[in-house]
Amino acid sequence: MSAKKNGTNGNGHKKGNGAKTPSPREDLSLKQERWYHFWLQTGNLTESSRLAGYEGNDDALTSIGRKNLQHHEIKQRIAAMRAQANVETEEVIGRLVAISRADILDAFEDSDSPQIKLLREKNLGHLVRKIRIKRYTEGKGQNATPVEITELEFHNALAATTQLCKVLGIERQPAANPADDKRRVDAAIKLWQDATGGTREDAIRYLAPQMPEVLELGKIG
Repeated sequence: MSAKKNGTNGNGHKKGNGAKTPSPREDLSLKQERWYHFWLQTGNLTESSRLAGYEGNDDALTSIGRKNLQHHEIKQRIAAMRAQANVETEEVIGRLVAISRADILDAFEDSDSPQIKLLREKNLGHLVRKIRIKRYTEGKGQNATPVEITELEFHNALAATTQLCKVLGIERQPAANPADDKRRVDAAIKLWQDATGGTREDAIRYLAPQMPEVLELGKIG
């Protein structure tokens, strides 16, 4: 006498119309596996169903795609991919933050360059994009004199300001007072001179590519 209790058929499935209740952890069929890979490539439910070999009109293929998207195994795979994408995103953001906060002067801690020392004292290392140090010897024998030239390349202040305005959504304002522009240019020239020990004319030539207005407003008088 076979045991059938509590409305079950002995296999753990409820009796009813004879259809087997699918397990929530049921493996993917070959068509479902194909559908999943096509969906990863196209992101289109209907087209993925068609490419995987399912038959029917667009509505039927779309319905099949939606059903497959709710399959336990496929949902698990998608969740795993999203978690991995989140880790990679956080890693990229972390690296960008580290780069943005880096100070190039940290690589020149032992330098005796007065320009580098001055920049470090004023905490201006974050403004420096590149440092070139040239060393050579002038003269010969007892008259030989070591020479060290430090060349500094600063970040493009105008580009940074423009990008910041875009990020903050700041609209372009009416032209500022010409006197304000003159003060801004003079401040940039003085900063360059303090950092390099160069002349005002040298500063104007160096800053001109980044600040074209320095050619006009940087003139004395």
